[in-house]
Amino acid sequence: MNSQLKDCKDERLRTDLIPTYAPGCKRVAFSSDWIPMMLRDNVNLETKSLCEIDASGAIFKDFKTGEETRVDCDIIVSFVFKSLFEY
Repeated sequence: MNSQLKDCKDERLRTDLIPTYAPGCKRVAFSSDWIPMMLRDNVNLETKSLCEIDASGAIFKDFKTGEETRVDCDIIVSFVFKSLFEY
């Protein structure tokens, strides 16, 4: 992960993309495409909380500052998850 972020000039983005929890504490994504996708010019990482979705997009809110951000976007939701491990 760090090797893929070495060319990232945005310190805040680099910090936000590196997990602060131990591996395995959340669902692990095995992908070599995720970091390069996040570094594209047409991709933004939104770290505020999602508080509303309507016909025009999504509204995110920073509950510490009260700042809201409206994002015009297409939203794709999927709840399918197949574990690599059988129980």
